Amino acid sequence: MSGGLTLALRSPRLDRLVVVGDTTNLPEWLRDWCHRTGRDLHVHASTVRPPGHRPAPPHLVAAIAGWAADLVLVVPPDLADVGVRRVTAALHDLPDDAPVLAAAADAARHVDGRLVLVHGLPISFAERSVELRTALHHARQVLDTAARRLAADTPDLGVETRLVRVHPHELVGENLDTGLLVVGGPRRRIPDDLGLVARTALHHATCPVLIVPR
Repeated sequence: MSGGLTLALRSPRLDRLVVVGDTTNLPEWLRDWCHRTGRDLHVHASTVRPPGHRPAPPHLVAAIAGWAADLVLVVPPDLADVGVRRVTAALHDLPDDAPVLAAAADAARHVDGRLVLVHGLPISFAERSVELRTALHHARQVLDTAARRLAADTPDLGVETRLVRVHPHELVGENLDTGLLVVGGPRRRIPDDLGLVARTALHHATCPVLIVPR
């Protein structure tokens, strides 16, 4: 792998998927995915505010942090029955985000869709700074390693990579063109909270958001 970084890619063994939102009309792909992977599907009825205007309710953020052993899918209003043809995984670092990559790849393969890997790099670096060169090298290494691992493990999956000059949390806003956004969530083995990327996705993403424990 680029830069000597290796990545073991395995789908996270999580026994339950919690769905939050108006879940009266769950998408068929989601039921099929849970059936195929042997996961229990747990529906947590909750009113998810429309994105782009106000923060997610504190009780929802706290509840998701408490589900650190589960996959959590948050479905905005009127999107429960929308089909998924593109899955986007927001990657920050590897191997920390390996579970995010694995879950996104598995979901994309299940819906026969395309997987987009994105990494955000702030524009605040001076163009000739050493820090920028280091950050660019790291960003390219993360995306290249992820793409190579997917090519080896799932060669039939269509994958593209995007390095975007924005802060990582700005990747997941209202302008994101995707059917499913996959982001990293709390860590399972230590007390943890949702990070800025996951919180921003809850506040602003105009698509279902899958939060994966790391």
